[in-house]
Amino acid sequence: MAMPGVFHGPIPDSIGQLSKLKYLSFSNNYNMQAPIPASIWNLTGLEYMDISYNMIKGTWPQTFEHHHNLTYLEMGAMMFGDLPDILGQLTSLTHFGIRTNQLTGPIPASLGNLTKLQFFNVAGNYLNGTIPDSLRSFLPNIKDYSCQMDSNDFACPIPKFVPSSCGATCT
Repeated sequence: MAMPGVFHGPIPDSIGQLSKLKYLSFSNNYNMQAPIPASIWNLTGLEYMDISYNMIKGTWPQTFEHHHNLTYLEMGAMMFGDLPDILGQLTSLTHFGIRTNQLTGPIPASLGNLTKLQFFNVAGNYLNGTIPDSLRSFLPNIKDYSCQMDSNDFACPIPKFVPSSCGATCT
């Protein structure tokens, strides 16, 4: 299901009943206004999820332990609060994009479990603290311009394993 820019109003709660759904994109639907229904996290067969750049807001689920097929997750401009440790359960991810949210706190060490990542974008948030050593499991392997960590408030020094192309700076 991919229909950028054509949906209006809230995502219906019944979306969680689409158990066979593999591809979900509500990106760039600025007319969608409402919270993400909690039922969206029941879509454990998803391989691709892009719900970025809307007027909807969301919170993280309690667990991702049943989302074994999810390889692509893009959630820009909609999430608030701290990054939860449960993100480390998404071990099949190759694409992780959470840019331009209002996320705060440190990057959880559990993200080091995402060893298949080829794209990592946490730019434009309010992330702070030390970049965890566990990220050395994937950051050095990400190609230039596929890593974006700029516009955050990381603690100094930036670890040497973080490629300079990621743009991570410290305060």
